[in-house]
Amino acid sequence: METDSQPTLSIPMSKSKTALIALGSFLFAVGGLAMCVVGLVWPIPGVGIGAAAALFFGPIGVFATRRLLDPTPALLVDATGIVDNSSAVSVGKIAWAEITAISTSEVVGQRFVNIHVVDPSRFLSQGNVVQRFFRRLNARMVGTPISISPNALPLSFDDLHSLLVRAFESYKPPGTGV
Repeated sequence: METDSQPTLSIPMSKSKTALIALGSFLFAVGGLAMCVVGLVWPIPGVGIGAAAALFFGPIGVFATRRLLDPTPALLVDATGIVDNSSAVSVGKIAWAEITAISTSEVVGQRFVNIHVVDPSRFLSQGNVVQRFFRRLNARMVGTPISISPNALPLSFDDLHSLLVRAFESYKPPGTGV
């Protein structure tokens, strides 16, 4: 698809990174379940930790496995905006007119490209309860509900940041962006 004679940049999900995320998540979930089972036979203090690991990592493994089978691009960038499908808490379409700035952050050693928007409440109110929870948490930690990680993309952090900043500078409407 082309808009205003500008091509759409389509970035697929990295199959190898996503497969590693799925495998690692399932291993942690199984390890958590094993801690629970062992705790039923021989009481250990790790039962709660095991349950938490299974409940946290299990859904991540399911999401990563589903994304492996889904041909939808992880990220689309064109003259109209960004479509983010790169994670379980992605917000989808973000028009350039909605974006005020692009910044970076690091949370627990993980680097993110943050997309600041005119109306964060629009993105905080969409999605399921888990997505809304993590978007609110994100907004408190980095000032916006929208953060993109290169973890499942075939790009480095620096390449992702550079790509989005260049596109924002090229496509933002006059008078927008800080």
